[in-house]
Amino acid sequence: MPSGKQVSRNAPCPCGSGKKFKRCCGSQVRAVTARAGARPLSPPPQMYADAMKLRNSGQNLAAIKKYEEILRSWPKEAAAISGRGQCLVHIGQQELGLEEARRAVKSDPGNLVCVNELAIILFNLGKVDESLKWAKRAVKMGPHGAK
Repeated sequence: MPSGKQVSRNAPCPCGSGKKFKRCCGSQVRAVTARAGARPLSPPPQMYADAMKLRNSGQNLAAIKKYEEILRSWPKEAAAISGRGQCLVHIGQQELGLEEARRAVKSDPGNLVCVNELAIILFNLGKVDESLKWAKRAVKMGPHGAK
């Protein structure tokens, strides 16, 4: 694989095998990375599933701890920042939750979920004009939004 170039998991493997990268050289890269003890580029989906399960069952303090566990290894992980912000709002710390939602969008401006959650928090705090601005942005980012 050419050095410095990022290959999508679903792209054809640059080695010419005709397989997808993830089924060819990509699996070898993952194995080497795991043996070297390097952490993955993003949190395992199960960590988010656990946090969401806690959040959806109203266990916001436990969910905050789970999001903070993610953020210890991936400090700029926008979805974890945003999820933590939502939980903070639910336990009555609205301004801190809003600050986290803004930080999540700043960390990943193209993350539709983060933009949408920021719009919702702003609306719930009565900041309707700013909420509308972010909601319009979220609509444009969605699959059927205006390009």
